Amino acid sequence: ELFYFGIQDSVSWSYHRKGLSVSTNRNWGPIYWALFSGLLCAKIHNLTFYNSPCPCASAASQVLLPLRISSTNQAKEPMNKTSKIPVPTIERLALYSRPLENLLGNGVPVISSVRLAELCGVNPAQVRKDLAYFGEFGTRGVGYDVQDLLKEIKRILATDREWTLCIVGIGNLGNALVENENCRKRGYKFVAAFDSDPKKVGRTLPCGLTIKPASKITQLVRELHIEIGVITTPPFEAQKVTNLLIGSGIKAILNFAPVQVRAPEGCLVENVDFTVRLENLVYHLRELP
Repeated sequence: ELFYFGIQDSVSWSYHRKGLSVSTNRNWGPIYWALFSGLLCAKIHNLTFYNSPCPCASAASQVLLPLRISSTNQAKEPMNKTSKIPVPTIERLALYSRPLENLLGNGVPVISSVRLAELCGVNPAQVRKDLAYFGEFGTRGVGYDVQDLLKEIKRILATDREWTLCIVGIGNLGNALVENENCRKRGYKFVAAFDSDPKKVGRTLPCGLTIKPASKITQLVRELHIEIGVITTPPFEAQKVTNLLIGSGIKAILNFAPVQVRAPEGCLVENVDFTVRLENLVYHLRELP
C-alpha cells in the first residue's frame, strides 16, 4: 500500500511491503506534472511522436508538424514528414522547462547546452539533439536565450495554454493533487472533483471545489468542457472510472491508481505508479556498497 502525503512543495511517502519503509523529501510534484501532464497535453495538441496522425484527431484532419524555428524566431520549412520524434525526447523537453523557469525567474538571460545538461542530468549532445528535432535554437558559442527557449518548449508541449481537468477519488493523493499550487501555475485547472463515498460528497475543498458524486461525471464533463481526467481511486475502481470518463467524452487520462488501465484507440492514457519508481530505487540501493 502506498501512502502519499502532500506534493505542494515536497512529497513524503512510505511503502509498506515485506516490512520495507521508504521516505523521501524531494520536489516530485512539479517533475511528475511536467513529465506526465506535459506529455499528455502535447499528445492532445496533435504533435507527431510517431509517423501517424494523432488518434484524437478527426479522420479528415492532419497532424500539424512543428515548424523549425531559427534563433530569431523566424519560421522555416516544416520538418520532414518521415521524421519520428521519440517519446523520451518529449519527456526530456518537459524536464528542460523546469530549470529554464527558475533561470528566467532569477533574471538569467542566456544558458549554454552544457549548463542546461548539468541542471537536467543529461549530456550536452543529448540536449542539442532533442532541440534539433523541433528547430534551430540558440547561437553557436553563446547559448540559448532562456525566455525564447522556454516559450518554444511550452509551445511544443502545448503547455502554453490552460487545460481543464477533473479528478476522481478524493483521498490523500487526490487532495494533494487538487490543492497543488504547481498545477495551477502550470495551467492545469481542476474544475471538478468526484468521489463515490457519500461521506465525502458535498464537502467543499480548500481550493473551493465541492466534491460531486460519481454519477455527475458525464454531465459535468460536458458542461465544463473538461479535457483531462485524473484518477486517484483504489485500483479495483480505476478501469470502471476510466470507462466512465471516456464515455463522457474525455480523451486523455492521467492514472495514479497502481494498476494499468486500458483505453480504446483514439484515447490517451498515462499510468503513473510510484511503487515502480520505489522498486527501481531499492533494486539499485541493494547494489550499493
